[in-house]
Amino acid sequence: MRLLTVFFLLLISLSSCERKVEITPNPPQVGFNRPAFGTTFTSGKIYFKVRATSTSKLMKMDVRRSHNGQPETQDTAFAISGEQFEWPYVFTAPDTSTVPTTIRLFFIVTDDRGISSSAAFEVTLGNEPLDLSAERNGVIYHVNAAGRNALWDLVNNTSRNLNDSANSDMMNTSVEANVFNKGWRVPLLTPASVFVKSPQFDYTNATVKTVINAINSPSSVFSIRVNEVEVGDVFLLSLRNGAVGVLKVTQIDLGATSNDQRILFTYKKQG
Repeated sequence: MRLLTVFFLLLISLSSCERKVEITPNPPQVGFNRPAFGTTFTSGKIYFKVRATSTSKLMKMDVRRSHNGQPETQDTAFAISGEQFEWPYVFTAPDTSTVPTTIRLFFIVTDDRGISSSAAFEVTLGNEPLDLSAERNGVIYHVNAAGRNALWDLVNNTSRNLNDSANSDMMNTSVEANVFNKGWRVPLLTPASVFVKSPQFDYTNATVKTVINAINSPSSVFSIRVNEVEVGDVFLLSLRNGAVGVLKVTQIDLGATSNDQRILFTYKKQG
């Protein structure tokens, strides 16, 4: 009888403990359709989309900003609904800011459980005018080329081998030996750099301002993977160190072996 009593009390205790267990719900998520940073000039604009999702129902979006680390008044707040929400946002740089300076925009979403999360978009106001560097040359080979590098570091202006992908921005996408893919991707370890194909962009007369204006165009499509490039293709650059630039494909060699297969390009950038 005593054993049955003890067993019964133990079951009551375990049941009581189970009722006290609380499962933390998944918070809503908020992000952007492009890297969470950008550069513009006084009175310039940056366009991007804010995306929010929740396993519950979204209720509210708040936008706040800080200027050089100091909080400012709330930009806007409005009601939203549904499990997914996408909002085109246009940031217009103030006329009177002392440049260079940094403004952070905080996008805060709240769902019907009262749970909130946020993401920040950082804007740097640059001096005007700014110059691009002198034109540089780059090359990426087939990943199976012997003694030749399939990666290029646009920040430090040098080729890299496969063991140094964390310091690279372009890696040839070929896989099969002697079959060459005319394209590249940002290595997985450096997802911050992106490319924007821009067929109508004036590469010859590019300036920092024209590059930034083109990158910030609402029609710009950001990609970490570029496929089937052709000679003459032009790409805008938004690099992992925050610099912008422009790249032009100048030559594609489709040799019979991996050692002969390569993409050559020129580029100009900040720094």
